[in-house]
Order: sequence, then C-alpha cells, then structure tokens
Amino acid sequence: MKAYRYNAKKREDRKFNNCGEEKNPNKVQFFATNMAYADRYKNITSECGEVLYVCDLEVKEIENVNLFDMNANFKSLNIFNSIVESEIQGSKQLFQEKLASSKTKKEAKIWENNLKNLEARPNEIAQYMINMEFQELSDFDNQNILIAELKSLGFDGYITTNEIAIF
Repeated sequence: MKAYRYNAKKREDRKFNNCGEEKNPNKVQFFATNMAYADRYKNITSECGEVLYVCDLEVKEIENVNLFDMNANFKSLNIFNSIVESEIQGSKQLFQEKLASSKTKKEAKIWENNLKNLEARPNEIAQYMINMEFQELSDFDNQNILIAELKSLGFDGYITTNEIAIF
C-alpha cells in the first residue's frame, strides 16, 4: 500500500508542538493513507498564513508491516479503556460533589442528569478519537503506553482512516 507525507526541512517548522514537551517521543513515522489528507501538511506557513515554503513529498510503499486496525479494534486496547475510565471517574466525582452542594432542586436536577448522561460518555470519547485519528493515544506519554501495548500484541504500527503510524 502506498503512504504519503510531506517532510519539512526542519521539524521545528511544523509548529504543531508549542507546549515545550515532545509529542512524538518514540519518533513514530506518520504517513497519510491518501493524498487529500497528506496535502494538509504540504505547506509551512507563517503565523499569519503566508506560505513560507512547500515541503518535499515522500511516497513510500508499505510492505511486510503488521498494522493494527485502529478503527476496528481500538476499544480492545487497555490504553483506550484506561483513558475512558479516567475521564468518567473524574467527571463522576465532580458531578457528585456539585450534586451534594446543590442549593436548589433545579440545580440538583442538572447534576443528576449529568451523572445519568455519563453512560453515553464512552461512545462520545470513541467518536472523538475516531474523528481525531486517535491523536490522544499517539501523543506524549500515551504514545509510550500505546506502542508497548501494540508491540506486545505483535504489531509494528497502526492504521486509521487517514493515517499510518510505523514504530
């Protein structure tokens, strides 16, 4: 299968990471599965949107790489389930505290509804991750956990709708 990416002359030119912490600690190679997605990364621009330069296109044939199908199987991953559990537990605790400190029935009802709505939260998180090409799983410390888990299952990377990641 063909994979595509535009390479900046200097990684710092991308300006995707301005938080001071390395987003890609394992130097995972990210490719696009299609040119339309790759084209989003074609140009390096200034802060005001002026194109500073066009990046070089790399086309790579991906062969003999065991890729985890993230879209089909991400719910089986421990890292996904721990993120969901952490988010739900944090929200649940906050909502219970707000409910306990409610001063009116109307206010209490709002927090009761928020607690009930937590049942739908795993599906909302799943859809968000799909829409974001599972970026939350592949950035920062989560990347270390994801790679360790997928490597332990015998995978060399993963594929999403628009991205291929090779470890």
